[in-house]
Amino acid sequence: MPLKTIHEMWAKSKMTTAAAKNEILASKAVGAEKMIRVLDFHHEEQKKIKFAEMAKRTLAQLKAKEYQFRRHPVIDEWVTQFTQIHSKPNHRYTSLLLRGESKAGKTAIAVSLFGTPHTLVVNCQGCSPDLPSIQHFDRDSHSAIVWDEIDEQQVLHNKLVFQAGAHVVTLGQSKCNQHAYGQFLHGVAMVMCSNTFIMPGQDRVTNLASVDADWLAKNVREVTLPPGEVWYVKPEKDEVDQDD
Repeated sequence: MPLKTIHEMWAKSKMTTAAAKNEILASKAVGAEKMIRVLDFHHEEQKKIKFAEMAKRTLAQLKAKEYQFRRHPVIDEWVTQFTQIHSKPNHRYTSLLLRGESKAGKTAIAVSLFGTPHTLVVNCQGCSPDLPSIQHFDRDSHSAIVWDEIDEQQVLHNKLVFQAGAHVVTLGQSKCNQHAYGQFLHGVAMVMCSNTFIMPGQDRVTNLASVDADWLAKNVREVTLPPGEVWYVKPEKDEVDQDD
């Protein structure tokens, strides 16, 4: 079967992607490899759209049964930095570090501060001292980034990111900068969730240089829950199933 015919049938949904690939390979035609790449591209992009829609529906379902979160003066004060960001912008902003035991709701309250639709959540575990990619950050949609399971070295190696200053920050750098990209993060709220993050005055601080300890003390607001407590307010006679 000619490649043109295969493509037309596939484009009109008269042939599945798998069937189209089989026909392309069977044809042994010049251009078969290119057409398979086209099919794979569309298939992967359709999967991304499908998963994004699934995530949106799931988050909406979870939002409907979301618990109220406890107030904290440090968090309330920290959030005020961003209430007048357009009328009275600052040169730089402080970050927020949330601590708490597993299942205490650190990530959940972090996302609730600016709302699920306006918050990008990234997993930092296993990336240190580098940061995970935030190429999918969309300034038109996102007001905050939640850095889950982050450590202090990831912050200290990327201070400009967490200061959320007015300059475009280049990330993903390497010797050839093949995968480098820029992000304008001015006024984006940076919320960090971690139980391993070293702050000045804590145990294991011996590995923290004095200049780094001073920077963290001035640029990171920390809130830690006492052992056994959770960030959400548990309704009476209700089972809590709040993931951290």
